[in-house]
Amino acid sequence: MAARVKAKAGPWLPAAAAAGLTLVFIVFKGEEMSGFLQLSHLGRSVLRPMARAMVFMVIGLTAAMLIEALGWTTRLARLAAPLTRRARLPRAAAASFATAVVSNPAANAMLSE
Repeated sequence: MAARVKAKAGPWLPAAAAAGLTLVFIVFKGEEMSGFLQLSHLGRSVLRPMARAMVFMVIGLTAAMLIEALGWTTRLARLAAPLTRRARLPRAAAASFATAVVSNPAANAMLSE
């Protein structure tokens, strides 16, 4: 008898659950939630910090791409080599370790290759 494979929930499920909970809060606590859902409050508490984080991510990824394009990763890897050797990590980890100082996503991409 073949084992049944459980179907995975779609990517829409968490978004639908969050939207449903938001709707429930608005319906049952409308007066209390009205101040929270105002555009000025959302801009101040959500959009501004998110935009600031995006700016720093763009700066970090741009710097990491420049470092990689100019071939500086090998020079930076020489600085990180004693640490990675001590930890018994492969040589590729040294370049990734040095790149992680600038951008973690770029370092993760280097390790995945």
